[in-house]
Amino acid sequence: MQQKEEGVQLLDQTCGKKTEPGQAGLCEKHYREYLVSLINDNSLDPATLYDGGELAAACTRYSVVVQRGEGEEDDPYKARLIRNSRRFPLERTSLGSTEMKIAFPK
Repeated sequence: MQQKEEGVQLLDQTCGKKTEPGQAGLCEKHYREYLVSLINDNSLDPATLYDGGELAAACTRYSVVVQRGEGEEDDPYKARLIRNSRRFPLERTSLGSTEMKIAFPK
């Protein structure tokens, strides 16, 4: 769905792109925007669903140290990776769209 201007009002209409089953009748782009809005509206942290390898990959992608401490157990290691993953949160772009961009801490 997308909002289209009809005179002075905005109407929700389909964008006309191909939809896939299980995507609430939305095209891939609008389904992703919908999922991001649900995550943001409910303050969910998807990092808690990742396993250690996925968390390490995400941290490595953004140059966050992922080296396991000497004798560090799995649970504390995963908790540290989750804390570190919060150093690169997703936020809305300045244009107000729901595209994702990385915001590095200052």
